[in-house]
Amino acid sequence: MDGQDTLKSRRSRRVIILGSLLIVETLVLAFSGLLHLLTANEVLRAPEGLVLFYQRLITPNGIVQIPFGIVFIPLAFLSLFATVGFFRLWPLAWVTAMAVQGLSLLMALILYFQDRPSYIYVIMIYCIFLVAYLQHSEVKRMFRPRELPVMEKWVEE
Repeated sequence: MDGQDTLKSRRSRRVIILGSLLIVETLVLAFSGLLHLLTANEVLRAPEGLVLFYQRLITPNGIVQIPFGIVFIPLAFLSLFATVGFFRLWPLAWVTAMAVQGLSLLMALILYFQDRPSYIYVIMIYCIFLVAYLQHSEVKRMFRPRELPVMEKWVEE
């Protein structure tokens, strides 16, 4: 019980806020992934569905588009792992949260150059805000790996 008390006292307000923001991001990524997959499923059910599906995948320039539903779902699971890690203060949670932000920004850039939907600006701003917040020294200090005690050499005289 003493270990839990020190854990709770060490958890700062910024870490709790970041964990909450990661929860929101997890829900948005999961919802986006499901929405893209359901849209693709509805297109495939139409009589001319397979043709429409392939027309969506290949642009007029011949560039193959990424089916984003496939990418949003694993990203949501990574974000969920980072969220749980933030509340449990796992050292790997900070790195995972940064990776999720980087991958989300990469997805937003790909979308920006393909379709330019209006919602990607919100994704970019949200990710940049989270990256800046993750770089705060108090947050980084919480997830720094513990230093191992220095082993002293015992020299027999």
